[in-house]
Amino acid sequence: MKLLPLLLLLFTACQRPNYTQISSPFEVDYKINRFEKTILGYEKQDSLQMPEKGGIVLAGSSSFFFWKTVQQDLAPLPIINRGFGGSTFPEVTHYLNRTVIKYQPKTVVVYCENDLYGTKPKTPEQMRDAYVNLCQELRKSLPKTAIYFVSLKPSPLRWKQWGDASRVNSLIQEFIKTDKRH
Repeated sequence: MKLLPLLLLLFTACQRPNYTQISSPFEVDYKINRFEKTILGYEKQDSLQMPEKGGIVLAGSSSFFFWKTVQQDLAPLPIINRGFGGSTFPEVTHYLNRTVIKYQPKTVVVYCENDLYGTKPKTPEQMRDAYVNLCQELRKSLPKTAIYFVSLKPSPLRWKQWGDASRVNSLIQEFIKTDKRH
């Protein structure tokens, strides 16, 4: 009987995230580089003052982008805010090397909701898969980095989609359970 807990511990220590896709591919119906100007602005900032490695990168949409006091609000944490526009998971993945990986962060915090509300909304399953793809790409370069997902929030303007948003949160939560660094 003493062997069973040891085997269970060994099994969970070797557990790998479940990157299996559960839906049809996410078809991007916009220019994937539509936020290039913002990314170039971040690169210009970095050329003047490169943030130290090992910080906390905020990656995702305008909820981060417009949080102009984040460094003061979360001081003394080493925050690198790389939110941009109304970004989606595929866009964050597209810019991952330029907005996250180059900083070699200890922690990445991700928030995107625009995939669900665009002109051609994606299904909750497609959003989950796009998030899983983002995490898989992140893990290739930063296998030990902690990842935090900020769940989609209810919004009065988007209340009709709250059922889908809640489903996205549930699906991503199930994925997160398979990744010990989430």
